[in-house]
Amino acid sequence: MGFFGAFTTFSTFSMELIELIRKKFYKKAILYFSLSIFGSIGFFLIGSIVGK
Repeated sequence: MGFFGAFTTFSTFSMELIELIRKKFYKKAILYFSLSIFGSIGFFLIGSIVGK
């Protein structure tokens, strides 16, 4: 379940990002990309530190 869930999550992320770019919402696309990538890494690091 988790393995295949990663594919659907990533494909949704990719599709939404491409749609923002196609509609020329560049600022929203950059914000969406940045928050998604850096937010997930940041929360992973926080969870890793708290979990120790």
